[in-house]
Amino acid sequence: MADEKRRVLFVGAGRAQLYALARIGDYLELGTEVTVVSPEPDLLCAGMSPKLVSGQAEPAEIAIPARRIVESHGGRFVSDKVTSIDPDSHVVHTRTGEEIPYDIASFATGSQVAPRGIEGAREHSIPVSPLTNLARLHEEVSERLRAGEKTRVYVIGGGVSGVEVTCHLLALARGFEAPNLLRLAIAEAKSHILHTFPRRFGRFLYQYLIDSGVRISNSAQVAEIAADSVRATKGKAQETDLTVLATGPGFGGMYRRAGFAADVTGALVVNSSLESVSHPGVFAAGDCARLRGHKLVKLGVYAAREGPVLHRNLLARLRRSALESYHPQRTVTVIVNLGDGRGALAKGRFVLRGRLALALKELIDRRFVALYRSAAGTA
Repeated sequence: MADEKRRVLFVGAGRAQLYALARIGDYLELGTEVTVVSPEPDLLCAGMSPKLVSGQAEPAEIAIPARRIVESHGGRFVSDKVTSIDPDSHVVHTRTGEEIPYDIASFATGSQVAPRGIEGAREHSIPVSPLTNLARLHEEVSERLRAGEKTRVYVIGGGVSGVEVTCHLLALARGFEAPNLLRLAIAEAKSHILHTFPRRFGRFLYQYLIDSGVRISNSAQVAEIAADSVRATKGKAQETDLTVLATGPGFGGMYRRAGFAADVTGALVVNSSLESVSHPGVFAAGDCARLRGHKLVKLGVYAAREGPVLHRNLLARLRRSALESYHPQRTVTVIVNLGDGRGALAKGRFVLRGRLALALKELIDRRFVALYRSAAGTA
């Protein structure tokens, strides 16, 4: 092994791994081969993705060229999806049948929208992930509004994704000067929308949506989605033309099937060094990881802060030196783009609403995209 090149494998080109991917040269200097496997050559900036719904942005405007970052720094990029892992043999298997070996692996595969036992969810809904689905939602609603059709959209899930998508559907209707053609509803399984955030923040957005004509049903557990209706466990079925699934993250069971320690959602459990608690030499960060001892909301700000620690620990593992710990911040800033030129910001108990909040969000997101486009030489 000492005379052979060690193999570092990155699965997923998400926010948590971009920091390392832009520094592939650090791994090559240690005599390693670096392979990155990701389904798409570009990463869409999640913070800007709701604008795809309203048409305020096109996919190309919010894309980060992950493949170009990897290849311009000397790594190998495989445009494919990992479907299974054999940790005993140190091999991953891809959708196209390729077997890719590794000595050290890092996973940042993001999350899927979990159907949560909702019958018909896969057949009759548009999940908010992958983010390209938001452009599809824009096209489907636009086509109906352009034709002057009354359109009912039912959003299942009142977290940040569900709320922002709803706000940008409102903005889309305003852009067509057809607000009366669009009927929007949100079903939230918990007692109130944005239940993981300060109540003041949730109350403001609840009132904003209600004042905008959105119908919100709290404590509404959806049981079934059909082509033209949504049925909750209590009450009668609600007619709908389109259903959007924003129920929160799930991970498809890949990590659990491979024998990794995983939580109830299927996320890979890692220690403070972002290393698997069951399989040393395997790391994970971002949405697909569950940090042991913490219950973190799935937000990009955590993934971004994990990135440098992940990079240094991968290098430390290659050097056989001590790993460092990642300490998540106690409070994070969350900004919702309301789609009307304003934003709503929450940090701890502090809440700010208006154009300044949106300007701050735009600044953060645009800087992030520009930083990694620059790393690819495309800024």
